[in-house]
Amino acid sequence: MNDFLMDLQLFADGGEGGILSGDDGGTEDKGGEGGLLSSEETPEGGSDGGEGGKGTDDKGEENKPADGGSDGDKGEENKPDKPEGAPEKYEAFKVPEGVTIDETAATEFGALAKELNLTQENAQKLVDYQIKFQQAQNAKLDAIAKKQSDDWAAESRKEYKPEELADARRGFKSAPKEVQDMLAACGFDNHKAFIGFFATVGKTLKEDKFETGKGKGGQVKTTANVIYPELN
Repeated sequence: MNDFLMDLQLFADGGEGGILSGDDGGTEDKGGEGGLLSSEETPEGGSDGGEGGKGTDDKGEENKPADGGSDGDKGEENKPDKPEGAPEKYEAFKVPEGVTIDETAATEFGALAKELNLTQENAQKLVDYQIKFQQAQNAKLDAIAKKQSDDWAAESRKEYKPEELADARRGFKSAPKEVQDMLAACGFDNHKAFIGFFATVGKTLKEDKFETGKGKGGQVKTTANVIYPELN
């Protein structure tokens, strides 16, 4: 299975459903509505300062750089402010709704920003850029994951008949909920290897006439019970 296992992170936002838990029997490919296993089938400039000193006979004064202002002398108070540098302690950085910053990462970034003598405003700009960059990367990963899942679904539909997909869903639903959620989240609920496995389980359940998932005495019959009957 190493040839199809991918980084689970690529499928973190998946889980819209797949072949195994769908209810249409696998007779129709509905495209991007989720995986085959778990889907329920039935993503300005200021003054140039040149006028200051106009009218004087002192040409030397006229040739001096203008300090700005109509009177030729704006004074010290009109000079650009000197960068204030890093604050003693950065305020909490602002992030979009739904986004959280890891406390450890925020502390490390704050130390780096202070070392670089970044103002609160400039440090916030870096935070904004990083979030925007990460969101763009996540969108690309989501697109890759969806395409992979769709390709698996198309391949599985060619590999198995509708009745086999129905058996696969039956077997899939007999598995623990945690297993179902994990496979759906990873997009593996569309992969033919998992569909083949659960189809075998589901067929056994059907032949034993335990389609409701219950064994003798009303006891729930799990996937493990089917594969290893000695556990019954």
